[in-house]
Amino acid sequence: MQPVLRRLAGVTLGAALGCTPAELPPLALAARAPPRTTPSPPQPTPVAPTPVASAAPPNAPSDPPPQPAPAPSYEPGVFVSVQVAGDAELAVAHGHPSARRAIVYLHGACGDPRAPRAWSSVAAELGTLIALQGDRSCGKNGRHYWGPDTRRLEARVRAALARAGEIRGDAFDASDVVLMGYSQGATRAQELHAAQRERYPRVILAGIPVAPSARHLAGAHAVAILGGQLELTTHMRTGLWALEAHHIPVRFDLFPSAAHGEFGPEAERVMREAFAWLLAQP
Repeated sequence: MQPVLRRLAGVTLGAALGCTPAELPPLALAARAPPRTTPSPPQPTPVAPTPVASAAPPNAPSDPPPQPAPAPSYEPGVFVSVQVAGDAELAVAHGHPSARRAIVYLHGACGDPRAPRAWSSVAAELGTLIALQGDRSCGKNGRHYWGPDTRRLEARVRAALARAGEIRGDAFDASDVVLMGYSQGATRAQELHAAQRERYPRVILAGIPVAPSARHLAGAHAVAILGGQLELTTHMRTGLWALEAHHIPVRFDLFPSAAHGEFGPEAERVMREAFAWLLAQP
């Protein structure tokens, strides 16, 4: 009905104005048919941009590089004096940082605790060389010899191992201690083994003045007997045969051109071979 009425109104208006519907003014046409409006297209809803993680620069390390291990505060193979509370000072030649073995050295009567400097570079490859002093004064040159108290000696050795390990910052392997004695120190070494067989399974007897004892050395994993080429060694060989008869692994060798109490000019070779054999025994 609305369009018809608008049409009639337009005709009536045209008649009143004296014109046809086609000649109607814009106002009349506007009255006839209202203009059509085109709706605006919907505007897209703005979307917040997704944050993108910044790419790491090429070749950038994810973690800081590892720091090198601190250098040891000692020079391997060089003897230094070490104080022990309530006891005489030690002479210690530290082994390389990776070597956790201890080599305990007992000097001869009135002998030099640092005499193993002749082969300390060899020892440094294998472990830390710890030389104790005898507990009785010789009355000259500050030298000492060993008393007969094996229990006291064992306590001193334990304290020496603990002190040297403290300086290194790492305890020694208690199951891998090599015990070495020279001359009177060799007799004390075999007696110490007899008292603590499991603690000292490998023994080196250099220049021992008596025949090595199969009774004292029973249970040893390995025993190396070393003599000087210029000293009497008959009793050493007698002990060698006794140990072999008791099925104790044993080896005998000589220091060339060495008298009693000496290591001779080939000390490094002889000791390297002795240690190689000793440590190869199960």
